[in-house]
Amino acid sequence: MAQVVRLDNVKAVYGGAHIHSVKSTEKMENGSVGVVGNLLAGERELREFKKPADPTKDKASLVAEDEIMYDQTRRSQNNLVNFEIKAGKAFRVYDLEENDLVSVSLDAIDTVGEKPAVGNKVVLQASHKLKEVAAEADERFVGRIEALEHIGVTTVTGAPGMVGGVIELALIRVEKN
Repeated sequence: MAQVVRLDNVKAVYGGAHIHSVKSTEKMENGSVGVVGNLLAGERELREFKKPADPTKDKASLVAEDEIMYDQTRRSQNNLVNFEIKAGKAFRVYDLEENDLVSVSLDAIDTVGEKPAVGNKVVLQASHKLKEVAAEADERFVGRIEALEHIGVTTVTGAPGMVGGVIELALIRVEKN
């Protein structure tokens, strides 16, 4: 299953921050975080996207590519959890600013317990996932988990059961970046 992202209220969507076109050498998923690097050789706009080298100092950018799936043969294949970005393909990331609101599926967060707790913070780590911390964080990027929400519906298909599904999201307010 792939991660899911929702841009609830992000300044970059309205021209208040940067939206970057990037490429990664590894497979990516929506809701991943990382660092926008230098321009790629021979490119004017396409940059490299990598894991944070120093999570205490790196500025976070969020992967949020349009989920376009061309295979329409089965309804269940069109589920957002089936979307991934292949290695070497260009995709879009958004710079996050203070007070931006984003929602990411729970599998985009390395949690302290079984589920993230409302009120806990999330910070960068040396991977493309956010890391939940229970205490105050002194990193460059800090987000606060505001709520846990469910989106989606299941579809009854008869004898085989149900397809589709409900995805649980963590609503995160960016406190600093």
